[in-house]
Amino acid sequence: MMRTSIAGLGALFCCLVFAACSETESTPSASPDADADADADATASDAGTNADGEADASTQNDADASDPDAGSSPCLSGGTSATATGTGTCADPYVIDISGSALGTVFSHVATGGSDVANLSGGPSACTTIFTGTARDVIYEVVMPAGVSSLTVSVDAATGVDARIGVHEDPSCAQPINSCANETGVGTCEFVVAPKGGAGFFGTTTFVTVSELVDSGQSMTVRVRAD
Repeated sequence: MMRTSIAGLGALFCCLVFAACSETESTPSASPDADADADADATASDAGTNADGEADASTQNDADASDPDAGSSPCLSGGTSATATGTGTCADPYVIDISGSALGTVFSHVATGGSDVANLSGGPSACTTIFTGTARDVIYEVVMPAGVSSLTVSVDAATGVDARIGVHEDPSCAQPINSCANETGVGTCEFVVAPKGGAGFFGTTTFVTVSELVDSGQSMTVRVRAD
């Protein structure tokens, strides 16, 4: 009886040891799914960082693309030489009639002469400041096509010329200059885009003044485009 009991206890002990070992071996030290999830989380975190960086770059590119200076000059170039009547004064302006041309067509004219016109502007304070004390004012009357929504005027770069441009509300020197520009320096091009409406001109005919603070005596190539 004692021999049988010892044998039975030995068998029971072996079974318990085997079961414990089997349970230990069947339990992994770390779950593969947990490792995969951790790797995925780390990858997602990195991707989020990269995505943020790429988003910033895209925003920058969009800003650059919307910049009017990006890829091309805002000043007009080329175009058809306009036959302008008049002498460039308030009483007898250079008349550029582009009413029979398609919107978006560029016309050019070489301005000579010009004299001091007193009391120009009367529009926004910025335009009043720009045209106070100018020694040379060349006056244009621009007749535009029906359907015009804006008028672009530019003056080519020329040695010794520091042009400033003003678009009047209506065709008269007595009308206020609502859109104006004097952003660049001597010898560089100048341009302004005047909308049709309260911030620019009314109707399809208006006056444009091209001036210099100091009369350079140089010819100025003026270009206009109705859009």
